[in-house]
Amino acid sequence: MNQAMAATVRRHDPDRFLTALFAPPDKRDTLLTLYAFNHELARAREVVSQPPLALIRLQWWREVVEGAQRRHEVAEPLRAAIDRGELSANDLLALIEAREIEAEPSVETLDAWRGYLLASAGGLAVTAARLLRAPDPEALRPLGAAYGAAGVLRSIAVLARQHRCLLPNDVLANHGLSPEAVIAQPLLAGFGLATNERFIRIAKRNAQITDMVFKQQVVATVTQVENIYWDLVNAYELEQINERSLGFANKTLSDDQKQLELKAIPAMQVMTDQSVVATAEGNLTVARASLRLNELQMKNVLTKVDDPAIDEMPVVPLDLKAEPDPNGDKSMDDLIAEAEKKRPEVAVYQMTAEKEKQSLKDINSELLPSLNVYGLYAGVGTAGPKNPICSEGAACNTNLPTDFPSMFVNTFNYSSPEYQFGMTLSINLRNRQAKADQFRAVLDYRQSQISFEQQKKNILFDVRNSKFALEQDQARVEAAQKAKDLAQRTFDITKQEQQLGAKSSADTLLAENALAVAESALDTAQTQFEKAKADIDRAIGETLERTGVSIDDAKLGVVTHAP
Repeated sequence: MNQAMAATVRRHDPDRFLTALFAPPDKRDTLLTLYAFNHELARAREVVSQPPLALIRLQWWREVVEGAQRRHEVAEPLRAAIDRGELSANDLLALIEAREIEAEPSVETLDAWRGYLLASAGGLAVTAARLLRAPDPEALRPLGAAYGAAGVLRSIAVLARQHRCLLPNDVLANHGLSPEAVIAQPLLAGFGLATNERFIRIAKRNAQITDMVFKQQVVATVTQVENIYWDLVNAYELEQINERSLGFANKTLSDDQKQLELKAIPAMQVMTDQSVVATAEGNLTVARASLRLNELQMKNVLTKVDDPAIDEMPVVPLDLKAEPDPNGDKSMDDLIAEAEKKRPEVAVYQMTAEKEKQSLKDINSELLPSLNVYGLYAGVGTAGPKNPICSEGAACNTNLPTDFPSMFVNTFNYSSPEYQFGMTLSINLRNRQAKADQFRAVLDYRQSQISFEQQKKNILFDVRNSKFALEQDQARVEAAQKAKDLAQRTFDITKQEQQLGAKSSADTLLAENALAVAESALDTAQTQFEKAKADIDRAIGETLERTGVSIDDAKLGVVTHAP
């Protein structure tokens, strides 16, 4: 006899082990292999946390029966018994299929429950009978199903601790019960709703984190669009400046050509004017190309499809200068406080730290001893033939049924209910897996705390950098404005002196070119200043509030109101 196989069956299925001892010696090992195979099918749902994983284990055994070679203490002798013809592959496949109902949340009807017992425990009895060459194996199917029903009733408390119930729902409902009528409650490890709702809370936190990350992406996108818009304004202003410069250069050239015809100026002056016109035309061409590129970039971020008609449309910016930013007058401490309160990144790291803290708390609970209290209220059905050697006296009178259907009726009419109350205590002296999970949870929690503090430092640096950039760009705008005003006054004076004959057209062109350069510098400085205002809004988390962008509209992809 295979001692390893016998030890497995004796430990997990002692009743069938005792019956196997009465089998012929040449059939005993195969019968024990069949019972060990049945145990593997029965534990498919018990050893996994999710029902789909049980179906995967059953599929693994289905492949073994169909011919797949697997290195397993039960699979190898089982495959050998099939090859010898002692066990039928069809019978074994039927046993596997019968166990699939255990992966379902519950058994809905009494008929489904009877079919499950007849196919699983009853099918096992038929397969064993065929192995032992019984004259009518199918006659044993109801007896095997009856034994299976007894096993289900006997395992009610054990299944309740796993939050499972194999009793039919319709029968329970007819008696005002439900699968939850069997109650089991942990008192130490896993006690309370907090531990049992751990993964629900983690899922909710992950959903909130996803929302914050999405908000962060929306803020980045809005800031990017703002920067592209101000680049477009800059290109538009530069194109206007170069158009004015070219217009003035052409007018000067025309006037000097007339003066040349009158021999009032030398030909060199006209050649100088022509050079200035050529330079202005080149600058205007570059400015128009830059404007076209910025228009395409703006269209690219605002449209979802490539439409040639849209590509040819010009984009004319209407707001050439934004409203004053109130953040420029706020102190650094106020800006940092607003950033820590409004930045989505802070919320993301804070919720991550809270999630890891709760996970650590729940994992610590798993290290506690397992103390479970359970209660059971179940119907019991007893039936069987009377003792033939018993006399018909009063001592042998009984109202117990003698048939199998009546036993089922008594099982569910609660004429003889069974009450149980008990407690189970399990102490793990060296739970290395839970301890490893605890160490990993501690590291994750500490890492999340470090990341949170690091993020706060990064935000502090980001706000300060944005504040300094805003102040510097504002100073550049003021300086560029003064330079532009001086260049304008210089140009006006030079133009008046030219009209009085004190200056030449070349001097006026130089003054106009200096004015164009000053205007371009002012426009560039103003663009950088507007970008700095958008960046400080991003740094303190006020981008969506200031621009009026709705996060709900962003989620739906539909604009319900204008920003």
